Amino acid sequence: MTQLVDSSVARQFDRLPPHSIEAEMCLLASMMLDKEMIGQVVQIVDRDAFFQADHQIVFDILIKLYEQNKAIDAVIVREELGKRQLLEEIGGVPYLAQILNSVPSAAHGAHYAGIVREKSLLRQLIAASNDILRDAYAPHEQADWVVDKAEKRIFEIAQKKVGGSAVALETVLHEVFEMIENRGQRGLETGFLDLDDILNGLQNGEMIIVAGRPSMGKTALAMNMIEGVAAERGMPCAIFSLEMSKQQLAQRMLCSRGKIDSHRLRRGMLQAHEYQQLATVVGQLAKMPVHLASVPGAHIDEICGLVTDVVREEGVRLVAIDYAQLIEAK
Repeated sequence: MTQLVDSSVARQFDRLPPHSIEAEMCLLASMMLDKEMIGQVVQIVDRDAFFQADHQIVFDILIKLYEQNKAIDAVIVREELGKRQLLEEIGGVPYLAQILNSVPSAAHGAHYAGIVREKSLLRQLIAASNDILRDAYAPHEQADWVVDKAEKRIFEIAQKKVGGSAVALETVLHEVFEMIENRGQRGLETGFLDLDDILNGLQNGEMIIVAGRPSMGKTALAMNMIEGVAAERGMPCAIFSLEMSKQQLAQRMLCSRGKIDSHRLRRGMLQAHEYQQLATVVGQLAKMPVHLASVPGAHIDEICGLVTDVVREEGVRLVAIDYAQLIEAK
């Protein structure tokens, strides 16, 4: 059997992974020129972000000296490399001097760290893509398992884009004061007047847990809130259920909005005018920007991925998950 492969695709695998040797050298030089720069750099990159193994070794030495609160310059780094018999492994004194001469000052160290980080993320993405291809081609693998594993790998890489650097207290205080000034502004109203007064509406970024004993109406309350926001405000919403199907969710919304006894509906005991009433409600609900998903046995990464998708693709503002205890931690 003759297999044809697109030459443009084949060429992609012949290329070196994304990297910038110059940025790595400039970053290491900045760290040697200014010890305080190391504290900023470690919040952006780690040793694995460096493509060249020699640079990983120099980075390790710099971090070790910084953690021991020792003075740092090219001479001290050279001595440390010599003590560990690593100096020749990185190319000796000439290469160390070449690194040091790559920049005149440490002023742009954080910028170089950002470049190194970006190239590292791209390499991780390529590695994840190769793993996904290998899993997809593997015999006897179920598609659901391959998709779940792929989503988890990509989500782990996406999480690394989030920076956790420390900021000055002054900056945070300005943000807090702005929040205090806006505290009186009404959030997203649910239609439950007393609840909206207590919460001052739903605020962006909040996670609210509806707790109670079984069969107390927790799911009904959450779905009514979703219905109110979607119907009255026209804002896109989503419901993820780990125990009910999409059809069951839609039926509950039908009965709630149509004021129809769900037990009588299940038993087929509705009268003619009630069926007509349901048909009218179907038309109303169909216009609501509500998205339903049944995700039994989903783990936390899957839920996060699904929420991210509907927020990005559908502009969803409010999400209900029924219910939290059923989400798998791994």
